[in-house]
Amino acid sequence: LRHFRAEYERHISQKRCDAFVCRQLVGAPCHAACPTGTEPWRYIAHLARGEYEEAYRAIRETNPFPSVCARVCDHKCETHCRLGTTGGEAIAIRELKRVITERVDPSTYQPPRAPANGVRVAVVGSGPAGLTAAHHLSLLGYAVTVFEAESQPGGMLVSGIPAYRLPREVLRREIDSLFDENMTLKCSSALGRDFTLDSLAGEGFRAVFLALGAHKSRQLGVDGEDAVGVLPVMHFLKAFNLFGEELAHGRVGVVGGGNSAIDAARVALRQKGVECVTIFYRRTREEMPAFKEEIEAALAEGIKLVTLVAPTKVQSRDKRLT
Repeated sequence: LRHFRAEYERHISQKRCDAFVCRQLVGAPCHAACPTGTEPWRYIAHLARGEYEEAYRAIRETNPFPSVCARVCDHKCETHCRLGTTGGEAIAIRELKRVITERVDPSTYQPPRAPANGVRVAVVGSGPAGLTAAHHLSLLGYAVTVFEAESQPGGMLVSGIPAYRLPREVLRREIDSLFDENMTLKCSSALGRDFTLDSLAGEGFRAVFLALGAHKSRQLGVDGEDAVGVLPVMHFLKAFNLFGEELAHGRVGVVGGGNSAIDAARVALRQKGVECVTIFYRRTREEMPAFKEEIEAALAEGIKLVTLVAPTKVQSRDKRLT
């Protein structure tokens, strides 16, 4: 209790074992590893029998975004797949999910709905958290209004993930399937600019769920990073994905080794006026947290990777990057 209190309490309150060793709690490791509680073994069994709609329902019961996760999930289920951890090769669970989602239209899933109870709830933000909350509240009979600061719903799904990884028509179809007569969407409505918590209460909303997202990038923490020409990755991706703005030109350097860094590099390479793109990462390629297939795709496209280097200073002249 002194050293592992949080882990102990998760065993008691959430019935989860992060070490995957408590047989009474873990069951199938792929199921226990999934943050949404999806049962891979169940939908894979349906898939093996050609029961695509049953397989889709097994996924959709706990996850409102099957098509999204079939493309961009970090598939912890595969990391803990028993076949993979006992010397064999893990089952390609995410790819099997994609097989299912490409054969079943999201609109075919009709979850049970409670009668309308007349209680109004506001959800601020239409990313994965906001839409999930709004969808489940709607199923429970609440009248939900979703407020979104941008011109379209999706949050980081649309502003942070490039279309070549998550096609917009796939995302739009999945989001549309979540809305029903209990849900209202108001885009271009930002908290603090167009409404406040007090104004929502005055309009009769009994509860407010804040799902504002994390749209700010981490700072490098070095001198000169505020120079013109140094772009935070979220700002760069959002400008391109939402507004079609091409902010990269000439020789482009990307600092970092996660999926956002790889996305930024591959997006930059697709912009006019870009000569070359180089990713700089402080550790080895094997230690990069980005998906292996994304790293391989970036290298295949001609992006250069330099490892075991870290920035110490950003050099500039007249406050512009040199």
